[in-house]
Amino acid sequence: MEKFKKPYYQLSINSFCQTEIYVNDVLVDDWKGEQTKGSQRGSSLPPINHLLLQSGKYTVVGKMYPKFGEKK
Repeated sequence: MEKFKKPYYQLSINSFCQTEIYVNDVLVDDWKGEQTKGSQRGSSLPPINHLLLQSGKYTVVGKMYPKFGEKK
């Protein structure tokens, strides 16, 4: 089996509400608006290698909001 020369990093996101995902304050993924009304989101796998410029710790932040048209 061949080994990877460079690792490939991605986030696995499943949501039942509107979401925004940030890596070090850079928006990586958002799911908002009418598409969230009455449905759930299938898995999203955004790559994040372009944001990981060197080895170290990174901050991942997820923000959740009610579905489109819901108040809470």
